[in-house]
Amino acid sequence: MSWRCSSRAAPWWANRRCPRSRWSERLKAWLWGQASLTSISIGKAAAYTLANWERLTRFVEDARIPLDNNATERAIRGPVVGRKNHYGSKSRRGTEVGATLYTVLETLKLHGQDPAVYLHAAIVAADRDSVLLPWQFSAVA
Repeated sequence: MSWRCSSRAAPWWANRRCPRSRWSERLKAWLWGQASLTSISIGKAAAYTLANWERLTRFVEDARIPLDNNATERAIRGPVVGRKNHYGSKSRRGTEVGATLYTVLETLKLHGQDPAVYLHAAIVAADRDSVLLPWQFSAVA
C-alpha cells in the first residue's frame, strides 16, 4: 500500500480517532471494580477517571481535541511572569496598567498581529491626539 499524500487524504488528526468500542467498556468495568478501593491510590485514580469518563471518551473519539494544553500555557506565560514581577509593585495603578498592557499584547499575538507594530502605530496615533484600539488596528495596518 502506498502512503502518498493526496487531496482526498484524511486530516492529520484522523489517525488518532478511535470510536468507543469493547476496550472502553472493558476499561470502564475494570475501573468500577477498582473504584471501591477508596483507601488506596488506585481506587482514588479509578474514581477520578470514572468521574471524568465523558471527557476521556470525547478526547478519544475526536482527535481534534489536543492531548495537552501547551498552547494555552505558552500563551499565558508572559502575563504570569509579569504578574510575578509586579508582586513588589508600590502602585496598584501601575499593576493595573501592566495587566492591561499584557492583555492587549497577548490579544494581538492571538490574532496574528505584531505587537511592536501596533505599539508604534498607537504611539503615532497618540501624538496626533487620536486613539488606536486593537480591533481598529488590523484595518489600519
